[in-house]
Amino acid sequence: MSQNFSLAFLLLIFSPSISAQDSTSIDELIVTATKNELSADQIIAPVVVLDQLDIELSGVNGIAELLSSVAGINISTNGGPGQLTSIFIQGSNSNQVLILVDGIAINDSATGIAAVQNIHPDMIEKIEIVKSPRASLYGSNAVGGVIHIFTKRNQQGVNIGFKSGSDNTKVTNLFASTEVLDGRMGLQLNHYDTAGFPSKEGSNINSPHDNTSVKGFFDQQWDRSTLKASIWNSQGTTDYLDFFFNPISQDFDNTAVSFNFDQKKNEAWTSSLHLGINKDFLDQNDSNDFNHSKKFILEWKNNLKWNPNNQLLAGITFENEEFEASNYGLGIDSELSNTAVFLENIFLSGKNQFLIALRLNNKENIEDKISWNLEYGYRINPKTRLLFSAGKAHRNPSSFDLYGFGGNPSLRPEYSEKISVGLNYQPNSSTNFDLRYFDNRIKDLVAFNYSDFRLYNIEESKTSGFDAIFEKEINNWVLSLNATLQDPKNLTTSTQLLRRPKNSMNMGLRRTFDKLTMNVNLEKNSSRNDFGGAASRGLHFSQCLNSVSS
Repeated sequence: MSQNFSLAFLLLIFSPSISAQDSTSIDELIVTATKNELSADQIIAPVVVLDQLDIELSGVNGIAELLSSVAGINISTNGGPGQLTSIFIQGSNSNQVLILVDGIAINDSATGIAAVQNIHPDMIEKIEIVKSPRASLYGSNAVGGVIHIFTKRNQQGVNIGFKSGSDNTKVTNLFASTEVLDGRMGLQLNHYDTAGFPSKEGSNINSPHDNTSVKGFFDQQWDRSTLKASIWNSQGTTDYLDFFFNPISQDFDNTAVSFNFDQKKNEAWTSSLHLGINKDFLDQNDSNDFNHSKKFILEWKNNLKWNPNNQLLAGITFENEEFEASNYGLGIDSELSNTAVFLENIFLSGKNQFLIALRLNNKENIEDKISWNLEYGYRINPKTRLLFSAGKAHRNPSSFDLYGFGGNPSLRPEYSEKISVGLNYQPNSSTNFDLRYFDNRIKDLVAFNYSDFRLYNIEESKTSGFDAIFEKEINNWVLSLNATLQDPKNLTTSTQLLRRPKNSMNMGLRRTFDKLTMNVNLEKNSSRNDFGGAASRGLHFSQCLNSVSS
């Protein structure tokens, strides 16, 4: 059991308060699940939203701790602060979870995993989590689901904050925005520095980490057009121990650039142009090894609302991916392009809701896979919905899979077939209960064949289980309970999937007393196996007191 206490000193300039309650109201519409702006009761797939208040009151300095409270999500880290963070959604592998920052996919080309450990929670305004395959809309990696991180852009004025905690941890944050013509522009700076702690059993060597992040944005609106542009960059150094307990370090440099231009042609047709750039650089300081990923994406989509009960989304995407690396003397230099078209139709008929989505890919040197989603919701009464979803999604082999040690250029994409059946009950605005059964089968998994030490599509997995979410406000106390019961199996080896527990639970309790808010969380996971046969069991308790002065 561990405890995490943080004390925040908040200095305000030009703004009466920095609390989430006093910031500009954030639109409650959800966009990640369908690429359309829909309210939660119009979405069939299981979706969880962490808003700015949830993030601020968590008191954490890492996304791993923030996401660990969500049912169906399991988190594993490779050591101390800044180390690789793996996210598993309902049995899927960590490279089968797509991570977006302001609409830009940041999964790297090396392994397919995103460097979420380099995004400090103080930079985040909202997180939308879709626990359903979404390759039909987003392409490769969206097998287990999508986690969309929206950086801050809705606060007003200038806000400065400082936090200090254990392990000589210091966090400094600055946010400033101003109105420009019919829009807004802003800048955010965040610096996170910690001495770390001994992350390996038997060692007393700390693993320091420092991270400086910068985010800028510009929003502009005209009569029928909207422009939204942003850039996020994170740079720093992470220290850790190698296999022989020797301290080594690596420099990281992550960038996501997003440019969106929406134009409302008429009352029924909106056309959107989306341009994105993602850079993920990792350089070892104790050797000549490095991984450099660069991706460019251009997407044109059209939203046609035939009537209030029927809307069609159609789009075409072009992607270019460059990867250069040197690992243990093995050099990689590759470039791949991909063109895809996608369609989605959402329509309502009385108590019935339907969603159909389809994506066709054409990626160089990769066997093309069709991705699709089929979803149905039935409203029993105004408070209760029955929900069904099914989908097929794929993950293209990463550059390390194709050209790294043991790489195989003939690898096929991994693909999943998933179904989910659920019940959602919302008797009033202060109560929500959501129960889902899921069955997630993933085939053609890439794994080593130790007879020739090459990678092949030779494994298969299945994870089935239940997710339950209960939220209730009682006499100004906000209670949340999350639980997952699952059976994550490697069908090829007849073993439990690594790093995924069979059951996990989280309980949160929160209340605001005038300008003081108390937040308490208790998290527990059953045992899970890791590489090398190590088993772990987790029990974590945290509490945070957040005081706001005006």
